[in-house]
Amino acid sequence: PANLLLLMVSCLLSFLLAEAALAALGITPLRRIVLSTPPLEPWWEASEETGSRYLRDYYDGPWTINVAGCPDRDEFLEVTARRADARVLLLGDSFAFGAQASSYDHSFAEILDRDLKRNLKGVLWNTSIPGIGQKQELHSLRAYFPLLQPQLVLLAFCMNDFGDNLFPVGQHYVFEGGQWVSRYELNADGSVRILGPEEAYRRAFAVRGLAELPKASRVLTLTVAAARKLRGELQHRTSGVAAPDEMAGPSAHNSAYKTTKELLDSIRSYLTEHNVALLVLLVPDREDLPERGNSYSLARNLCLELHIEVVEVADALAPEDYKAPPDTHWNDSGHRKVAEALIPRVRGILATREIAQKDEANNALDTWGQPPIK
Repeated sequence: PANLLLLMVSCLLSFLLAEAALAALGITPLRRIVLSTPPLEPWWEASEETGSRYLRDYYDGPWTINVAGCPDRDEFLEVTARRADARVLLLGDSFAFGAQASSYDHSFAEILDRDLKRNLKGVLWNTSIPGIGQKQELHSLRAYFPLLQPQLVLLAFCMNDFGDNLFPVGQHYVFEGGQWVSRYELNADGSVRILGPEEAYRRAFAVRGLAELPKASRVLTLTVAAARKLRGELQHRTSGVAAPDEMAGPSAHNSAYKTTKELLDSIRSYLTEHNVALLVLLVPDREDLPERGNSYSLARNLCLELHIEVVEVADALAPEDYKAPPDTHWNDSGHRKVAEALIPRVRGILATREIAQKDEANNALDTWGQPPIK
């Protein structure tokens, strides 16, 4: 009995030490004991009409935010655009926002912007906002395109866009401490229900009954995640098909795929009408690096089907270019490699557009009423 008691105490202490170590590393459990709902952050706006954005007057964090609530040192003004010979509009979510770079200076968007300013007397407007999909990106395109009048629109396409596009814009609450929670719930019939802040928070984090109590453990969370990953890899090795990812086998008939295709086609059509180039950056998950997953392949095929030019960076990235799990974003080296892949493609497209626009300008005034370009 004494040895058994000693063993039980040792196991309990080891378990508690492991929990403390994982907490120090930033590992979060699937569920937690929620005693109260934290307040919402005052610097975040979520609107079902216009989407999400930061409110700079209330934001005191380290990121660069302009008056429009986007991550950019430039203000989105016509006078800013007029001074630039080369103009790029960036659409995207947290990856293009620069999440998990050590500073905005190290984000691929800012690196690309510096290259444009230095070499082409250009500018890049970054309208990216975390947690959005093509619905808000289409809204941002229509809002800022007339001001910037870009020659190129760069769209960072993330695999979670398929799911995000099923919901209205303004998808997330942001609670104190930077906890992002969806404010919508997708019903079985495809309709969407709006959740209040407290209900949304508890549905996202709270333990609901004794059966979910193990999910409050970081050790058990990692154990289950490792087991699922191992099972997926074993299935892949034995069956010769890609291991399932978070989006369970969407097809052309899947509503997420269909909705995303319609939104991308709307963006493409808008730019075609204005004779502006569209370039899609395919953002790979860490799991897409050894072999492209199902969602990644669907995104690539979707762009090819719509005749949208893509740039792929998966071969240039390594697992160490991502932040440690469970985070999924790039670190500084990842952003730098993505920028290095984008710069020659962007320069090439802008050079082609500049030649074409100068030929057109010799026969007519440009869109701002300036004299023809010599």
